[in-house]
Amino acid sequence: MPAAVVAISDRLLEEPAVDVPRTRSFRTDGRLEVLRTPDLAGSAVRAVREALGHEGSVAVIAADAALGEPVTALRAEGVEVATLDDIAPAARVTAVPATMAKGLEYHHVVVAEPAEIAETEPRGLNRLYVVPTRAVSRLDVLHTRPLPAWLAPPAGVQG
Repeated sequence: MPAAVVAISDRLLEEPAVDVPRTRSFRTDGRLEVLRTPDLAGSAVRAVREALGHEGSVAVIAADAALGEPVTALRAEGVEVATLDDIAPAARVTAVPATMAKGLEYHHVVVAEPAEIAETEPRGLNRLYVVPTRAVSRLDVLHTRPLPAWLAPPAGVQG
């Protein structure tokens, strides 16, 4: 993982309910953007369109029950989106429910509403640690609700 992703993921390890070993990155590349927005679906469309300007795979990850909204918005804007059930070989964008993200890697990850991911299951904070770490190059964290203090963006990152 690039240092930009590790910087935000490792902040979660300060939470006592999280039992994950700390990691460190040997890569200084990568990009992290944290954006508070009143329009989560619209911001997801913009983030995915920006990601498609780069090479590589793109994932939109949200709480399982909330994934439909960004997928619907992307498809309405003409973006081909595959799900884990219907992987389309030509699709560069995959919609991933947070509970299925472990073990997957994408060049660019768009995380929608991290607080909702953390709240949806008893080990939600552990799940939230896994979700952003799926990004191997670039990470966008989009939220409408306030972020927990530990997830506030590091100095110099918008949010």
